[in-house]
Amino acid sequence: MRIEYKYTLPQGFAAGLYARVEIFLSRWLQVPPRNEEYRVESLYFDDESLSCYWDKKNGQAVRQKIRFRQYNETGALYLERKLSRGPYRDKFREKTDLSSFDDLLREWNTMETSDRHFNLFQPLRTGHLKPVTRVVYHRRAMNFASDLRVSLDSTIEVGDLARTGRTYQVFHRNASNSLSILEIKAPQVTHLVLYLDNELNRFRASNSKYCLAIEALTKRAI
Repeated sequence: MRIEYKYTLPQGFAAGLYARVEIFLSRWLQVPPRNEEYRVESLYFDDESLSCYWDKKNGQAVRQKIRFRQYNETGALYLERKLSRGPYRDKFREKTDLSSFDDLLREWNTMETSDRHFNLFQPLRTGHLKPVTRVVYHRRAMNFASDLRVSLDSTIEVGDLARTGRTYQVFHRNASNSLSILEIKAPQVTHLVLYLDNELNRFRASNSKYCLAIEALTKRAI
């Protein structure tokens, strides 16, 4: 379990703020971070009523998110279940042998005739979940020895999924280039984390990237 805070920033402003946060933390902790950059793509699942979306929008303290995620285009796909309890997060991750989202959707579509990934997909079907949207973005992250992590997600793109019978295909991609998401993740609340949150509080995000995707695709706040 870890704590997690999110902040929505104008993209033109985000890179400069991220750099200032890195300088501040490096001086405070007296050690430079381990920096990473990579591409992230996620396929989110929800039910017909968009319960995961509405739980987040309505401020439900205990909620969940279900997604398949790939870190870098050539990496493995993971099934991730993220549980939220206030600012605390638990993430359960299962590595799959799927190599792409196209393979995933093909397997999902042929579920009735193939049992290759029955144990992977059946809990999703039992929960009446279906693929809803794909989200792609570029991530920069700084990692410190104290398990403090700050990341910046930019150039966020969202893809809609059209359904024909049991077939889901991406038919539209809408870039949301005007916003970036800054995240602070740590194993516990500390004076440093509280200080950062206080400094960034005016940017506190009420939406996750999944919620932003749903609203971008409907062209309005639901």
